[in-house]
Parts: sequence; structure tokens; C-alpha cells
Amino acid sequence: MARRRLEATAATDTQIGGLIRLRRAQLGMTQVTLADKLGVAFQQVQKYEKGTNRVAAGRLPPLAAALGVDVGYFYGLDDAAAEGDTAAATDCIVLMMTKRGAADLLTCFHAMTAPQRSAFLELGKSIAEANSTIAEKGTMVKQRRTRARPNGSAGQHWDV
Repeated sequence: MARRRLEATAATDTQIGGLIRLRRAQLGMTQVTLADKLGVAFQQVQKYEKGTNRVAAGRLPPLAAALGVDVGYFYGLDDAAAEGDTAAATDCIVLMMTKRGAADLLTCFHAMTAPQRSAFLELGKSIAEANSTIAEKGTMVKQRRTRARPNGSAGQHWDV
């Protein structure tokens, strides 16, 4: 019976940690920034997010304030921010899962070891960043140059 209670507590810690991570990511906040707001080391925030360390009851109000939510957010109570976050996260996931190969990719990702997932994630970020850079360059206005001919007539147009 005590073991079941510990498992339930660990599941709650993991759930709260996941909500901390979700909200922090939605705000574009780093673990370091959140840690500074809470007066703890960023490693402590990592432990909270993984559910390795339990968030103390006295730490929940400042944590909620730093993330712009009510304390009830961490327990799934009716809260406008929680509902908005859940709806936004669901919409985002549904949109991503409509992409061809997304389910296969997620299945493969789940089967990887932690170091493999980290390496794969870094590769994915690099590819996405390269695509973003290419897209930005592609949307720039192309300048057209005119090359003068020796006889002074108009030259050809060259795209640069």
C-alpha cells in the first residue's frame, strides 16, 4: 500500500514537472531565467521539470507567479491559463501530427536511448535553423543589376 502511494506521488511530481516545462517553453523562458526568478540553481529547475525533485508547497506560489498562472494550474484545476495552454498545446500537436511521417518519427524517437534522443534533437534543430535561414534569404527582395555595354547601350539584367 505504501508503495502505491509513493508511485502515485511520483506520478504527480512528474505531471507537475511536465506542466512547469510546458508553461516555461510557451513563455520562451529558459531554465536559467526561471531559476533566477525562484532564487534556485537552474539544475533545480531541471529536477523539478523531470519530477526528480518534488516542488515544495511553499515554492508553488512563487513558481506559479513566475510562470503567470495560478497554483491550481499545476493540479489541473479550472484556470483560464491552464485551459488556454492545454488548447494551444493540443492544437500545436494536432497540427504537427498531420505532417507526413510525424507519427513514425515520434515512434522512432520514443524507441531511442536518452543520448540518441539528445543527438537527434540537436540534428533536428540544426536542420530547422538552416531551413529558417534559407527561407529568410529567399524572401529578401532580389536586386537587379544592369551591366553597361561598352557602346553605352543598356545591358543585360542579372539577378543577384
